[in-house]
Amino acid sequence: MNPIISSGIRLPAEWLESDCAHFITFRTASKTEEIDMRSRRIYSLVGCPGLIAAALIALVIVVPESRLNSQSPENSNRGNGTINLSLPEAVEQALRNNLTLRTEAVGPNISRQQLRQEQGVFDPVLEGRVNRNSDGNPQLIDPFSGTRAPASVVRSDAYEASVNGLLPWGASYRVGGVTENRRGTFNSFEDRYFSFLGVSLTQPLLRGLGTGAALAGVRFAEKSDEIAELAFRQAVIDTITGTVLAFDHLLFTRGTYRIAETNHRLTLKLVDENEIRRRKGIMSEVDVLEARSRAAQRESRMILARRAYHDSENELKRILFGDFAPIRDKSLEPELPGQAEISTEQITDYMKSAYENRPDFQQALLSMEQRKIGLSFERSQFLPQLDLVASYGLNGLSSSFSGSWDQVRSGDADSYSVGAIVSIPLPNRTASARKQVAELQVERSLLELKDLESQIAVQLQNAAGQIDTARERVSVARTALDLAKQNLVAEEKRLQNGVSSTFLVLDRQERLAIAQLDELSALVSLNDAVASFNRLAGRTNYDEIVVGVLLVVAQ
Repeated sequence: MNPIISSGIRLPAEWLESDCAHFITFRTASKTEEIDMRSRRIYSLVGCPGLIAAALIALVIVVPESRLNSQSPENSNRGNGTINLSLPEAVEQALRNNLTLRTEAVGPNISRQQLRQEQGVFDPVLEGRVNRNSDGNPQLIDPFSGTRAPASVVRSDAYEASVNGLLPWGASYRVGGVTENRRGTFNSFEDRYFSFLGVSLTQPLLRGLGTGAALAGVRFAEKSDEIAELAFRQAVIDTITGTVLAFDHLLFTRGTYRIAETNHRLTLKLVDENEIRRRKGIMSEVDVLEARSRAAQRESRMILARRAYHDSENELKRILFGDFAPIRDKSLEPELPGQAEISTEQITDYMKSAYENRPDFQQALLSMEQRKIGLSFERSQFLPQLDLVASYGLNGLSSSFSGSWDQVRSGDADSYSVGAIVSIPLPNRTASARKQVAELQVERSLLELKDLESQIAVQLQNAAGQIDTARERVSVARTALDLAKQNLVAEEKRLQNGVSSTFLVLDRQERLAIAQLDELSALVSLNDAVASFNRLAGRTNYDEIVVGVLLVVAQ
């Protein structure tokens, strides 16, 4: 199979057979198959919460760059100065080369490592110690004999090994054994091995009790990991939307330039025709001068339109190719996409599910959950400290190392202790202040979430209205364009019959140019409105495909 993400954006089969094959799967209601979408579908891709877009960018990042570059529009047109570019190719190229996306792609990896770091708090720690000590104590002079007794010497060799760590419900533990050979002048330096094997446990009963406090760091990091993934998805959405808008702007400026060029050409044609009429004596010099004056004005507009066209072309090059130098002298030839389409029913459905699909809203929800995790932790820290401390072990004593451990294994000499540690800060202002700060942060997060919810509702309502307005503009602009064409043809015939004037023909040409610009502007506005609405709705109109993505940017 060779799935297609949108018209012209094709994922080679060898990509899906490589190590990154688990990133994306395509399924229809009945079976896995190749789906071919019309070019207008790329507008529906804008606003995707990251599923399709994240899959594409993940594949783009993982697959070797040489493989991608061999299929790029830049290389496919290297032999000439023009790069033919469809909208799907533009989106694919932007996803491949966008440095902002590559920067954001590092975010999920960083957050995952930070999560592992927090989880590592519960990793058991193996400790080992070896110590040799010699302590000599001088003796006082005997007042009767006047002599000083030899110094007493105590020497010890200690060997210790233990495993200690934390448990998810807040307890700390230590399991280990120690052997110490203590000898000296007190026993004529004979070996005396003392061994101990035991376990100790400290369990908080108030402050730090339970998983809420012990796992706070892990849960906070888990939310941060989800936020990083959503941030990456938002960057993908923004990149696609920006590419679509830049592509549309290039189409608009190119159309504006061509309209200005055509309008200027019509004026030059009128100048030549008026000159012929003047020579025949059926037109005055004033009419010729008026046509030449208008031709100069339209040439000035054409020059400005050409500059705007090249500027928008350079901006799209920057978005698509990253490195501007190799394609500085190449020109982009954008292909006209199909008109963006979205039904009223889709608009209604998308508005209802926007809160579930928008990455920024989901990020706000996760941020509030992080604040609640922090509040739970601070409430635990506000409590007095009451810890249960307990230990149990077995002792052994012998003149040999093995003998002491034989006695430990026999269990004849055990020891245990049970106690409690109480600590009550007075008046505990630090913990109280931290708890109140956490409560205020939760309250602020809730207000921010409600504000964002209101903003999304207004944005979607306005965006839906922009689509309706753009549709009406397209309909009206097309009618106006047809009438402007008819008026120009009629006025030119009147001029040929000598019942009109140069001024009226020039006026009809101006009106035709304005009508052409209005239609072009309306069409581009409709495409932009649909793209912006889908972005604000945070989803894609991919009814035919169910896409599953495991967001892994690098192996």
